[in-house]
Amino acid sequence: MRTRARRKKPRFGLVLSGGISLGFTCVGAHRALWEAGYNPSAIGGCSVGAALGALWAAGLTPDEIKQATSRARWRRFVSPFAGTLGLFSLRKLGNQVEQLCGVKRIEDLPVPLSVHATDLSTGEPVVLREGPLGRSVAASCAIPGVFAPVEVEGRTLVDGGVTQNLPISILNDYRALRFILAIDPIRRLELATKPRSPLTAVLQAFLIYLHTQSAGVIRECRKPLIVATPETAGVNVLSLRQLSRLDTAGYEEMQRVLQDNKLWFEKGPPRGWKCKAI
Repeated sequence: MRTRARRKKPRFGLVLSGGISLGFTCVGAHRALWEAGYNPSAIGGCSVGAALGALWAAGLTPDEIKQATSRARWRRFVSPFAGTLGLFSLRKLGNQVEQLCGVKRIEDLPVPLSVHATDLSTGEPVVLREGPLGRSVAASCAIPGVFAPVEVEGRTLVDGGVTQNLPISILNDYRALRFILAIDPIRRLELATKPRSPLTAVLQAFLIYLHTQSAGVIRECRKPLIVATPETAGVNVLSLRQLSRLDTAGYEEMQRVLQDNKLWFEKGPPRGWKCKAI
């Protein structure tokens, strides 16, 4: 008896934005995609999206990522910096990412990873697809003035959000990808916390900046695009105490995306596609 060859699912790329604690919504989104049997063929990330994207690209299961992030505390990621260009160092974060991923180089990850950062000297966006994994991720997360810049291959790098927090164009060069799935919790940002220190005021101002730039990047994607926007209203974006709620928000939003766009994931985007975003 002849058996029909199983149709391969279309290859898609995944782009994860920054957003301090809001970026942890992609942990739940990962679980929803995993349960549905969909895995990205390439991943791009900025800031916390680069850190969690590295774990995803390393092949960690949703349970492994959730276990790792459930213990997230600022003191586990940052340490005081004795230099003049930042209050804290993200060396701890970089070391933890390498330890969890089990590799020290970006190019050694099972799934191609593109890390988005910004060159502090020139203002140019920088895409890192090779080089030290931990230092590259730390650079992508280094909010200027708060965290010390990171030297990577002779360049002084800071947070990718300075140039583009949702770097949709980062995967334009991957020709085999049929479409891009982006996760952008900043799109529905609702600030409800009054800053209580100069540090929290700087972080909150940076989040406001990220929010204002998020809507204008969609036109830079040259591939069919779906943008998932998890509901994060009422979340203290500067705290890591609501990760369970963020996990749930990411999971529910990705379930909605999968239900509304099932044909994209099974057969590819339709002709005459257009961006699917809230």
